[in-house]
Amino acid sequence: MEKITADWKKMMEDAGASTSYYLGVGIDTIDAKLGRGYAKAHPELLASFIQASVSEYNSNCIAKVLYDIAEEFQYK
Repeated sequence: MEKITADWKKMMEDAGASTSYYLGVGIDTIDAKLGRGYAKAHPELLASFIQASVSEYNSNCIAKVLYDIAEEFQYK
């Protein structure tokens, strides 16, 4: 695993880029499922989509780190 070397400013910039990414994916996904313009007309749904995406990503990151730690201890 690599050490995180980003400073606070870089991590804030990355957070904005991630949010922008989730926003775009959310709009595309919601509109594809429910019709063009649906995401814009229902910002509460879009906000929930973004929150769910972030939560899933965070859970996956934690699970991966725990798995990697477990593997390290297993081989020593």
